[in-house]
Amino acid sequence: MDESIMGCGVREIVERILQGKYEYAEKKLDFSTPRIELLVSPGETSEGSFTIFGPEERLVTGKVSSTEIRMEVLTENFSGSPYEVSYRFNSVGLSQGDVLQGNFRIVSNQGEYVLPFVVTVRHEQIASSLGDIKNLFHFANLAKTDWEEAIDLFYSSDFISIFKGNDEQYESLYRGLSYVPGNEQNVEEFLIAISKKRPMNFLLDQKELVIDYTGLPHDNGILITRNGWGYSKLKAQIEGDFIMLDKYEITEDDFTGSSCHLKLRLRTEKLHNGNNFGKIVFLQCLLQGGASCDGVGKSYRKASFRRLSGEEETGSSAR
Repeated sequence: MDESIMGCGVREIVERILQGKYEYAEKKLDFSTPRIELLVSPGETSEGSFTIFGPEERLVTGKVSSTEIRMEVLTENFSGSPYEVSYRFNSVGLSQGDVLQGNFRIVSNQGEYVLPFVVTVRHEQIASSLGDIKNLFHFANLAKTDWEEAIDLFYSSDFISIFKGNDEQYESLYRGLSYVPGNEQNVEEFLIAISKKRPMNFLLDQKELVIDYTGLPHDNGILITRNGWGYSKLKAQIEGDFIMLDKYEITEDDFTGSSCHLKLRLRTEKLHNGNNFGKIVFLQCLLQGGASCDGVGKSYRKASFRRLSGEEETGSSAR
C-alpha cells in the first residue's frame, strides 16, 4: 500500500477516534506478548519486535508510537493482520542497574491500546574459569589460581566495570597501573596495594658457598625457594669474573612448584692462586606507584667463592 495513502488513512482513523466514532462494538486487537521485557548492556542498541493480530474479516490499520524517546518504533504505520512491529532501544548514557519503563501506544481502526515495556540495564559481569568475577576479592582468587588468566583479565576492556561499591576507591590506581598492557609487575603491585596479597619472598638454601677447586670440573647448584604466589622474576648480578650461571634471569617458568635450581660453574681460566672471592646478588624488582624499579625493592642474597691455596687444601672441605 502506498505510504501516503496509509498516512492519510491513519490520520483519518485518529480523527474519528478522537470524535468517538468507532467501527466496532468491542476491542478486537491482540498482541504476541502482554508485556515486552528487555535486558541490555550499557551503551548497547537492542532491536526486537511484537506482532499485532486483528479480526480476519476487517482491514486493520493504525499507528504505533512510544512514550520513551530511547525506544524508537521502526514501523510506525501498519496495515493488515497479522502485522510485525519492529522497534530499537538505545541504552547509551544509561548505567548498570537502571530500569526504564514505558508504553507502546497503538491507535487503530479497532481502538486504542497500550503495550507496556520494561528495559533493565544489566550489571556487567566478567566471566572466568572460576565463574563470574564480581569484585576484587574474586579477582584475587583467580590470580592465586591462574596467574596468566588474571593478567589477561586485568588488561581487558571489561575489567573497569568491576570498580563499584567498596572497590570503587581503587579505580584511579587501576587506571595508572594498567597503562602498559601485559605488564605482570603492575598486576602484582595492584594486588599488594589493595591488600589482596603479600609480596613474594625468595630464600636461598645457603648464605655462603665454599668451593675447593682441585683442577677437575665440578658443577655446583643454588636452590631458590619462593613463598607466596604471583609475579616471580629475579635478576642475578655477578661480582667476580670467574663465576658463571646457566641463567641470569629467573621467571615463573623456571620454578617447579616453589623451587628453582640454578647451576653455577667456574671459569677456571679466570682463577688465580689463593682465595678468589665473588658474590651473586639476586634482585627482586617491584614498581612502586609506577616509578622506575632502579634501586627500589632490592632483595640481596650472597654466595661467596674461593679457590684454596695449596697450603689450605690439606684437610679442607666444601661447605
